[in-house]
Amino acid sequence: ARVFLSIPMLFVDIAVVFACFIYLGWLSWPVLLFVVVFLALAIASCKLPETRAQKLMERAREDWDTLVGYFRALTDGIKELKVHGARREAFLAGPLYETAASFRRHRFNSEHIYALTRGWSQILYFLFVGVVLFGLNQFGNVSSAVLVGYIITVLFMKTNIDRIQDLLPVYAQGRASLKKIEKLGMTLQIVKTAFAAA
Repeated sequence: ARVFLSIPMLFVDIAVVFACFIYLGWLSWPVLLFVVVFLALAIASCKLPETRAQKLMERAREDWDTLVGYFRALTDGIKELKVHGARREAFLAGPLYETAASFRRHRFNSEHIYALTRGWSQILYFLFVGVVLFGLNQFGNVSSAVLVGYIITVLFMKTNIDRIQDLLPVYAQGRASLKKIEKLGMTLQIVKTAFAAA
């Protein structure tokens, strides 16, 4: 649901960033080429940890599905668990506790990696601003007007880029949920086919 609600704003953010790149190209193509190379390296340095975070998010989603099954078993067998203390302790301290701990660990590690990646991208962002502001004149004759235009535009689109980055964990959760729904749909299709054949 969060993914669908965020789609309109995502398109707005992408359109703004795209328009900013067109303007940057109009200001100076050589500087835009430098920006594209820098961004490509920055994205590559962030992609690997994001892939790891996405896999952890998928594991957390699988743990959550298992937890829901345990919660259902808990509500169905609550009377028996109240009567038998040993079974209750074995259930709560065994698979339920282990799965909850696994869910918490995978979810925390995923969010932690996303936060570190976000921090790293902020460092790269301000490093880029510093290089544009102080370093480009060392490599060629770039006018002050072009530098000011680049700095203002880059700072302007920072909010849009930040929003796009903030949505990455949301889309990772959505992708994990979608995979689960697809598996469920395939299972239902197999059951439907089996009933039709019978």
